[in-house]
Amino acid sequence: MGDPAGVGPEIVAKAWAARHQRALPPFFAVGDARSVSRVWDGPVATIRDVREAATVFVDALPILGVQDAGEIVPGVPDTEGARCALQSLEMAVGLVREGAARALVTGPVSKSQLYAIGFTYPGQTEFVAERCGVSRDNAVMMLAGPDLRVVPMTTHVPLADVPGLLTIELIVAKARATVRGLQRNFGIEQPRLVLAGLNPHAGEGGALGREEIDVMEPALALLRAEGID
Repeated sequence: MGDPAGVGPEIVAKAWAARHQRALPPFFAVGDARSVSRVWDGPVATIRDVREAATVFVDALPILGVQDAGEIVPGVPDTEGARCALQSLEMAVGLVREGAARALVTGPVSKSQLYAIGFTYPGQTEFVAERCGVSRDNAVMMLAGPDLRVVPMTTHVPLADVPGLLTIELIVAKARATVRGLQRNFGIEQPRLVLAGLNPHAGEGGALGREEIDVMEPALALLRAEGID
């Protein structure tokens, strides 16, 4: 569910409430059940085994409990909540990897509180990638809509650092991973990629920045040579 003091518990509750309207398959949440009860008065059922979820889902929101998050104040994240969120994420990733669950949806977390307890990853995306044995360059965050899917080249870094992080190798690796994902997970046999410029007007031929010329165009040339459109 993400941070117990964040909006994640409310989102999960609203998803369950809309299960019939949205024709949602059975799902369960992982976290401290109290975080939902503090923001929602609907039915909640704590489960001990994920195999209970499908039966419980008919009448209540099933929640697989983890460690107590301490005092939960909506909108006020703290380190106890961060520990709960991290344990929830670790458990959820493990359940998917072992086949007990079919998919993982992460809730919003407080990165400042996660960093305060020693979390060494930029964000949840990189954590999940590492747990799945995937390098960071081969893992992408995708914002998926009906007709457009957007993949950021960089994630969880200050905007001022982005120009220095863009490399030919990074762009090629992210593009390859995106193509594989579109083909395998979305059934798009020949996806077409469009690389957004970094600078205003894509640099105006170098007048407003050279990243397009020095980094992006060489990366695009390599991708085209591989048959990636």
